[in-house]
Amino acid sequence: MEKQWQVMPSMSDEQRANYPGVAPILSQLLFNRGLVEIRDVEEFCREDEVFHDPFLFRDMAAAVDLVISHIKAGNKIIVYGDYDADGVTAATVLLENLLILRAQADVYLPDRVSEGYGLNMEVIKKIAADGGKLIITVDSGIRNKPEIELAKKLGIDVIVNYT
Repeated sequence: MEKQWQVMPSMSDEQRANYPGVAPILSQLLFNRGLVEIRDVEEFCREDEVFHDPFLFRDMAAAVDLVISHIKAGNKIIVYGDYDADGVTAATVLLENLLILRAQADVYLPDRVSEGYGLNMEVIKKIAADGGKLIITVDSGIRNKPEIELAKKLGIDVIVNYT
């Protein structure tokens, strides 16, 4: 089944007037989300609504402890992303932060055609052969139980990032 992309219509000048002092691209994005009343925009942009406590995620403390232990040990950490826009972005953000923490980290983005979506058995074997000790998935991995079991069998810890 082929995807059908639909582009939202541009706002009229009258609609844009509902967003005084807001950059045109941001007002279009707010409009696309159905946020046309000023109170809805203010609620959407409230800091306490935008930035949630990351420790609300299940097992976050354990995941953080595991990452820290691998950084301290100087182990190779692989950020395993996805090839789409949010996967590449998430992988980049995580990699940059790991590097700031002086982690021995690298990123792996699978090839859409030859490797498909999610973790891949052959790539897991290659990561193990290259000395990888921790894989952190971003935007993938939730349905890859056999691949995660293989990683564990090969001595690789795995953190699956999902919401």
